[in-house]
Amino acid sequence: MTEGMYTTYYLSLNSPYKFFSEDSQLGYYFEYGYSSFKMGLQNTNISEEDLGTQVEGEYVYVAPVVFYNFGDSIKSKKKDALLLGLGIGVGYLQAKGDVIFTETDNQLFDVDVSGVDIAIVIIMEYQHNEWFLRIQSSGPDVTKGGYDYTISDFSMIFGYSFGL
Repeated sequence: MTEGMYTTYYLSLNSPYKFFSEDSQLGYYFEYGYSSFKMGLQNTNISEEDLGTQVEGEYVYVAPVVFYNFGDSIKSKKKDALLLGLGIGVGYLQAKGDVIFTETDNQLFDVDVSGVDIAIVIIMEYQHNEWFLRIQSSGPDVTKGGYDYTISDFSMIFGYSFGL
């Protein structure tokens, strides 16, 4: 299932970036995310199609993210830095609806899942002075009843960082 690409709300909070030592380019932070979703398109072998199915729900996660800083110190006001990071934490997913298994026998399957399992965060962030561009994929992956339920929120954020 997919929502397609569109603008929606997504709440993401993270702790300040910390480094493992004063001279280190390797650092970490904690990320917290929440969103609700409503998916009505299915990925078929040909394209994304509306088959009359829908899955909706919400998720929340927390994950420590370890990153490497390529470039200038992110503590500097004048900087060009690229951060690449990966986080593995815990997430909660609740989803209800139905889906058609288009890759096998076109069976209608009822989705009714809620559970806690693993959450993954992948980031790439470019910082130029106070401006930043962040590309991120994050969300929980819950296994229940022999099925994997994965929500991956892909986001691109362009912003300005105010020193606090």
